[in-house]
Amino acid sequence: MTVIRDEEPRDALPVRRLLEEAFGRQEEAELVEELRQNGGAAISLVAEVDGEVAGHIFFSPMTMVVYL
Repeated sequence: MTVIRDEEPRDALPVRRLLEEAFGRQEEAELVEELRQNGGAAISLVAEVDGEVAGHIFFSPMTMVVYL
């Protein structure tokens, strides 16, 4: 069964492993950890399949400047 829920502190290590596997490097996982520690998460959800973290989505606020 698949469940989508808010990320919890216990998810930090499984999310890190998932990101490292998905991107093949550590930078994305480190960015998520830094944003999480600094309160930069607007939304952070995990998907669980049979009780194991299988997906992660993370939104943080940003400012975009467009020059025309």
